Amino acid sequence: MSTHTTAEAQPLLSVTKGNPTPEELAALTAIVASLANRPAPEAQPAPAKRRVARIRKRRALTTPRLSWNLGRR
Repeated sequence: MSTHTTAEAQPLLSVTKGNPTPEELAALTAIVASLANRPAPEAQPAPAKRRVARIRKRRALTTPRLSWNLGRR
């Protein structure tokens, strides 16, 4: 038993302006098909946390933002 449907498939490309030649349509179809068959790009690893470490070291060397006697009030 086969379960084929008789509904027509929707076109992947449609020309809205102009009158392209069959060669131009073939070239465009080849490009779109090659882009569709590309593997998905792999996620790049997260950047190293060097910036955060550098900021923490810089803050440790600077004077505190609040006065030392602010807590005595």
